[in-house]
Amino acid sequence: MNYAYENKITIGNIRKLWEIVTKDVCENEGLAGTQFRAGMVYVGSGTSVVHTPAKPDMIREMMEEWFAFASTSALNVWLTASILHFYFVYIHPFCDGNG
Repeated sequence: MNYAYENKITIGNIRKLWEIVTKDVCENEGLAGTQFRAGMVYVGSGTSVVHTPAKPDMIREMMEEWFAFASTSALNVWLTASILHFYFVYIHPFCDGNG
């Protein structure tokens, strides 16, 4: 929390925030990449895939769009936050961190 409060989150430092939040719990570190994940991940229930996130080569562009929307949205703050959350999870820019 301190890092997020003390630093404006940008495309250049969002990786650092992810590293802090997921320290020692990433189940597929081999896909971590240098800024965003370097391989495919899948969101599922253990028996089936319920979401296939963006391909690694599309993540940077999609995250640039995410940050552009975050900085220019004139929508209600709650609606903006909801859209940002949905799109972030849809992109799934990092390897698994919920172990």
